[in-house]
Amino acid sequence: RLAAFGTIVVLLGSTNAFVIARQCTQISSGHRLFHLAADEVSALKWLGRHTKARGVVLTSRQVGLFTPVIAGNPVVVGHWCETPSFDDRNQDSLRFFARETDEGARKALLTRFRVKYVIAGSEDHGGDKFDADGCPLLKRVFSRPTAEVFSVVADR
Repeated sequence: RLAAFGTIVVLLGSTNAFVIARQCTQISSGHRLFHLAADEVSALKWLGRHTKARGVVLTSRQVGLFTPVIAGNPVVVGHWCETPSFDDRNQDSLRFFARETDEGARKALLTRFRVKYVIAGSEDHGGDKFDADGCPLLKRVFSRPTAEVFSVVADR
């Protein structure tokens, strides 16, 4: 029994050491899951000040990890073990921000999750990404070079 217990302790200890070492490496390398751009932090602080933590937010998984902590708002997709149906919701977020997604599909996602705000962060901009200026479902309420906050238009 003692040998079995010792084996379990060694295995669990080595697994924990591996996870901690991997995360330390990711943090020190600036891995995206552990860092937000300054503009994204500004957007989340603005959201927290102006929404009083009311209203579901649709954003990328990376920004969604920090949204409840900084702004207080619930998110469509955030931490993998705290988000019901994480894989599906992450795909929904990716689909929303994909340039080829039509407005009907975007509207369905906003309605399904009762989204009040959308944050387009640094990973949501670019040639093959979301064009917020062409989306009639959203109204820009905060803007920085790499992060924008939009309110969902009421008559969506």
